[in-house]
Amino acid sequence: MKDKRKKILKEALIEFSKEGYANASTNQIVKRAGVSKGSLFNYFGSKKELYLLLMSEAASKFTEGLKNTTFNSKVISERFAALSEGAFTWYSNNRDLYHFMITLSDAGQDIQQQFLKREGELVKIDFIEMIIESYQPGAFTKEELHQIVSWLFNAMKTELSAKITRLIPLVELKTLYFKKFRLLSRFLEKGISGN
Repeated sequence: MKDKRKKILKEALIEFSKEGYANASTNQIVKRAGVSKGSLFNYFGSKKELYLLLMSEAASKFTEGLKNTTFNSKVISERFAALSEGAFTWYSNNRDLYHFMITLSDAGQDIQQQFLKREGELVKIDFIEMIIESYQPGAFTKEELHQIVSWLFNAMKTELSAKITRLIPLVELKTLYFKKFRLLSRFLEKGISGN
């Protein structure tokens, strides 16, 4: 039984990474795993639950990986830079999970909100700023760089819509997103020069 469950998780990770949440097919997952559709729903309840479980496991591995970050300074900005570098190192060494995790930005607000409720601690880190600030030219292929940029735009769009619904003053939103777009512009310049 554990073997069946592992096979489903392995094939689901591949399917979701390749197709995204909306287009992923449970028929393809069970076919490649060599199990019945009933087994998938018996273990995981639904496609959504399977996706959220995989996303939570990936997020746990990511945060666990960041625990290995070495801090050589008490200065907050330098500690944050070290954490950022740790995040990119983790992404580089776990590309299968990285490709899966970026599908969250296109998974729909319902899925995103459910995930954030489960993994509330993760939202305390500004991942957009962290990723932009720590990117090293040449660390990823052009295709992966394109995926990162798409993810950043989608993540910013989701974040902006969440902030608007909380009625943050317009001046504050403008200042915040001007800074983010300036960072993104620098990020793109570095990416182009490194490829």
